[in-house]
Amino acid sequence: MLKLLKILALILLLIVFHVVFHEVSMYDDAIYPQYQIRTDSIIISNIRSVLPQRTTALIPVRYHGIFDFDTIPEGIRKNLFIDYLLPAIVIERERLLDQMRHVEFIENRMINKRPLRTDDLLFFKELMVKYDANSLKDLKIRLFPHPVSLVLAQAALESGWGTSKVFSKAYNPFGIMSFSSDEQRHRFLNPNHQ
Repeated sequence: MLKLLKILALILLLIVFHVVFHEVSMYDDAIYPQYQIRTDSIIISNIRSVLPQRTTALIPVRYHGIFDFDTIPEGIRKNLFIDYLLPAIVIERERLLDQMRHVEFIENRMINKRPLRTDDLLFFKELMVKYDANSLKDLKIRLFPHPVSLVLAQAALESGWGTSKVFSKAYNPFGIMSFSSDEQRHRFLNPNHQ
């Protein structure tokens, strides 16, 4: 009889442990795998520093520095511009999708009225502030990345395939300007408005 009570107590303890652990589980990489993109860093010295990207596989690389796209012949410039920017766009898109998966994990916990760990709450609050979101739905809309082709087309349009001064001097492929002194930025004087 004593042996049976010990077995029942052990089973009860395992059930309690499972319920408690399950209730405070954290963002689990097995359920929502975070993709660690391994990148190579390349310092730009000339146009041969840029790795050609294939249509079937992308080489994840972070380029440091820039060269003057304006001096490159137009036939070469467009492909070089794509090869130069495409890895950064895809890496950023994957980072946003990882954050989206984590937010969906938090949303699922909230819907099922399960407690959240402190690190998940901090992550959620930081993203709400960073993206100036008003709700969880609003945050998910702001996190969802645009198609890679659209981002690349916008960068090509705004920077003139890398020939604009804003791109070459401030590495700003989208021509985004800030007038707030609270934001980190490079000063750029437009020669037409001096």
